[in-house]
Amino acid sequence: MGRPAYWQRANRGALARERRCAIPFLYELKQSLVATTGVYEPTLHVIIGLMIFLAALAAWRSPCIALLIVLAVQCLNELNDFYVKDHPPMTLVAQSIEDTGYTMALPLLIGCCLLAFGRLKAQK
Repeated sequence: MGRPAYWQRANRGALARERRCAIPFLYELKQSLVATTGVYEPTLHVIIGLMIFLAALAAWRSPCIALLIVLAVQCLNELNDFYVKDHPPMTLVAQSIEDTGYTMALPLLIGCCLLAFGRLKAQK
């Protein structure tokens, strides 16, 4: 059952934010993980990015596919942050680039090493 029409007219902005936020609980989950574990948010990005990369690498056995999966999950996370946070867009862009760098740092390093060693093995 929906909300009454008078409430919808009075709260158009709130309804628009509710509709466009595809995964509202994701931001709250991230903040609760930061609060309960005491880990800083950039460190949480590194840990979760590495966990997703290792899981995707184990499932698909391809560093390229695993890197693409980590990047896709990170982009979804940043889109969700963009809709949840009420900051000016340019500060969110800078913060999104920083968060993506933190998330992709270790998976990119490991993925490049795996690709390089795979090519060295293939040449022998």
